[in-house]
Amino acid sequence: MKEKLIIVGTSTTAHQAYDFVKYHGLYDVVGFAVDREYYKESEFMGMPVYELEKLDEIPGIQDTFLFIAMLWNKLNKDRKDVYYR
Repeated sequence: MKEKLIIVGTSTTAHQAYDFVKYHGLYDVVGFAVDREYYKESEFMGMPVYELEKLDEIPGIQDTFLFIAMLWNKLNKDRKDVYYR
């Protein structure tokens, strides 16, 4: 059984990450997540979209990996900020 993954973001980068993970069979992608202020749609690419602020309410989330799909602008600082939140 593959480990579960939530991709943070709903941009082109998130789409590309999803395609890469699925193509190579690396994880079982179970959804996407965005900050509450960017939450517009409940679904992206046929998968659920969660608010980052509510991830801890998802049953079994402790066993789920996150991939933060962000553009290159201040990449590591932005990823770090999302990770710590």
